[in-house]
Amino acid sequence: ENSKFAAPFAIKGTYHADQTKPLANINITDPVLRLSRVTDDNFAGYFGENVPIVIVRHADIIDPKSSAKAKTPLSLRSANCNGDLILSDLVDVEGPVDDPGLLPGLLMAPAGMNMQITFRRFSDGGKLLFTKRDGVNGDLAIPRSQWMNDEVNAVKAIDESVADGIREFVKEHLVKG
Repeated sequence: ENSKFAAPFAIKGTYHADQTKPLANINITDPVLRLSRVTDDNFAGYFGENVPIVIVRHADIIDPKSSAKAKTPLSLRSANCNGDLILSDLVDVEGPVDDPGLLPGLLMAPAGMNMQITFRRFSDGGKLLFTKRDGVNGDLAIPRSQWMNDEVNAVKAIDESVADGIREFVKEHLVKG
């Protein structure tokens, strides 16, 4: 929706995208675009109740490997603590129509938006306190095979799937309960 011309998995601006289809006008695997559509209120409460969070978004893709070598936060800001959340390696996985069986089912990637998230937390002095990188899966309400049936809601489902993956990562690695 309203973004640069690209098809899922096509290079931006290539002839592979179909301009007549709304879904062809997005790149579902672009982390910057996907994160830009995850609203700030999705991050509320991640560090405790009533702990304010200021979101700083980057306009360019951040490479998780090179950022892992950085010893300071990726954005300049002052707060009691700082954190970097880096989204990468987005892949949409369509689930099987039929039951694949026990062993193939265990080996298959879960259906939905699969992604890598890297999180780094810093003290107010900029000292690295914690780092974690893990693959997570966000549930996808509308599977890829049905995206063309309702293209506007399919795009919303893709964005919600990324937000869901971030929530899963936070629940597993950041929220202590």
